[in-house]
Amino acid sequence: MQCLAIMKQRIRVRAVRDGASIALWFLLGGIVGCGNVAPDVTARTEAELLAAGPFGVGVAQARFIDPARPTQASGAFPGSPERRLDCWVWYPIDRPVVGLAGVAKIPEPSRSGKFPLVLLSHGLSAPSNSQQYVSLHLASHGYVVVAPTFPLTSLSSHTGVAFDVTDLGNQPGDVSFVLDRMLAIANGDESAPSGFPDFREVIDTGKIAAAGLSFGAFTTHLLNFASNLRDDRLDAAVLYAVGDMSALAQGGDVFGLSGGGFTPVSAPSLYFSGSRDLLTTPEGSRKTWATVRSPAWHAEIVGGTHIWFADSNAPIAGYENPDLFACEFVRGGIGGSIGGGEVLPCTDDGKDPIVSPPSRQHDFVLAGTLAFLDGILRGDQASIAFLESGFGGASGIRVDF
Repeated sequence: MQCLAIMKQRIRVRAVRDGASIALWFLLGGIVGCGNVAPDVTARTEAELLAAGPFGVGVAQARFIDPARPTQASGAFPGSPERRLDCWVWYPIDRPVVGLAGVAKIPEPSRSGKFPLVLLSHGLSAPSNSQQYVSLHLASHGYVVVAPTFPLTSLSSHTGVAFDVTDLGNQPGDVSFVLDRMLAIANGDESAPSGFPDFREVIDTGKIAAAGLSFGAFTTHLLNFASNLRDDRLDAAVLYAVGDMSALAQGGDVFGLSGGGFTPVSAPSLYFSGSRDLLTTPEGSRKTWATVRSPAWHAEIVGGTHIWFADSNAPIAGYENPDLFACEFVRGGIGGSIGGGEVLPCTDDGKDPIVSPPSRQHDFVLAGTLAFLDGILRGDQASIAFLESGFGGASGIRVDF
């Protein structure tokens, strides 16, 4: 009954903007997250989900300016009356797929249908294309992926500021603003930036997901649950290494989260964690997942680390667990602590062996993310069956729902 109640809440939200799709969404995708996959459904295989999709991949960049919200002064950056959001965009194109290495730049999008939109948020100090392996894979399977660069938490930001955690409270608004712009372009209500592909009649404006890694997962969680920041246009969310959001909320003033609280209404969610993650911990991610109403899945990668949720999957010399290096890097960037308190666990009990090779962690991320999005946004029960079978019964991952 809990699952059904949440689906009714989601249907009421979608009724305001997309009434025509309500019945189909409920019948195909609305109840699958409650363990109600039909018994005669055959789950998709990991090999199928890891294979490149039928589309080529185009890559573009865009700059969106929000004149209504300022960027605070930070370090050597004097502040600005506006927020500049430089974005990477990956999207399907009509070209035979030989592999994802040769990525085309600025071709026109495929016109073979309308594609769901995914908004991807980067981690603290990371560039916005730091999960390009995810973006490329999704785009090849018919998703448009947009990744904004947050002004004060990225080494690739125009401000030169990468570790200002007090700007977190502004990042959900950044994602919502980028969503506004992409939908306006898709609907033909706004001109695209110079050199940007023509996305008119390309994006399915009724199928929207948010995803994020680490600090970007914080942003994504706030978009779903913070009563004063949530965006009810989201239909699904994927959170990589989110950690304990209740602990984050307790330091609200430090993170720029004053006011509001958390609400149980959310989009269907998939939470990933790694059992050897030293920055956010699987226990923290599981605690956050446990507070979320169904449908929500938690997938813990045995031996998975924090840093290998990003593009890098190479060992770091001198570090059995690469997260120890990441801890040193982040602690240096934030000055050792946040608000005078220790927020990074950075202790390794070695309870599980490190994933070897680390590319296996990427495999779990790609297969699980695609299965979840196809299941929720496209109503594919075979994809949900893959999740609920424990990723096809694969060893090295623990799945709860």
